[in-house]
Amino acid sequence: MNCLRKRLFLSDDLKSIYDTQLFKSTPITIIWFDENIDEDLNDQLQNIHDHIFITTDRPTFLDYIQTMVNEAIVVLSGAISQTVRPIIHDNKQINSIYIFCIQDSKYKYLCDVYSKINSIYTEYNLLFESLENNIKLIMKQQTSLNLFDQSGQSTQDLTRESSEFLWYQLFREYIMKMVQTNDTKKVMLEKFRLYYRTNKAYLSKIDEFEQTYTSNNAIKWYTKGTFLFKIVNKALRTQDIEVLLAVRYYVVDLCKCLKVECENFRDYYEDVIQVYRGQT
Repeated sequence: MNCLRKRLFLSDDLKSIYDTQLFKSTPITIIWFDENIDEDLNDQLQNIHDHIFITTDRPTFLDYIQTMVNEAIVVLSGAISQTVRPIIHDNKQINSIYIFCIQDSKYKYLCDVYSKINSIYTEYNLLFESLENNIKLIMKQQTSLNLFDQSGQSTQDLTRESSEFLWYQLFREYIMKMVQTNDTKKVMLEKFRLYYRTNKAYLSKIDEFEQTYTSNNAIKWYTKGTFLFKIVNKALRTQDIEVLLAVRYYVVDLCKCLKVECENFRDYYEDVIQVYRGQT
């Protein structure tokens, strides 16, 4: 959880939002380097992961590898793997390497020589399935480590936690009272586009949102399960105040719509219902 003892951002602070890296990159990126890439490959990869980097240029690939700060999975063609593999294999940010090549028998020996090579694939479907499973495993491992770190703190500072909870409630009330303007919406859309800059499908949805969104259909947009759901759900669950501030234009509408729905429900139903908290 982010430390909640932070001053509330005022309207004059909006420009400083860009310097706080509100939409933090995902823990892992799929990097695909091949001189002959299927034009539809990017769209197919976006179906299994949001953050993809595809290039056909060797210098661009090597520069990206050397400067990246997040963990990555690398996919290479067989021929290219022979020239760049020795360079990238010992990079600590690279979790694993996949080789996609029709002549799998020609490069099978590499799996025994280099520990980071996952396997060699000749079919996209099998490769995509393996990538998706690997990403899920990495995410699960990272979550387990986070939980382990938290459980290691046997003595909890209840006073601090209570203060943080109260602070968060005050922050929520604060953003609900802030005036929503076109500039607020513009800041939010710019952050969405920056975060999903490699996802054509989501960029199209963001354009649609900009053109058709109205405050009374906030719930409808949330339940679509696209870019809004992923970012807002995570920000609310982790109480990430920077992200919540950046997307407050939408969050305020969502809260108001939920309040109306709750009041309508109480007018018609008296029974207690059981609800569940999502962890997506």
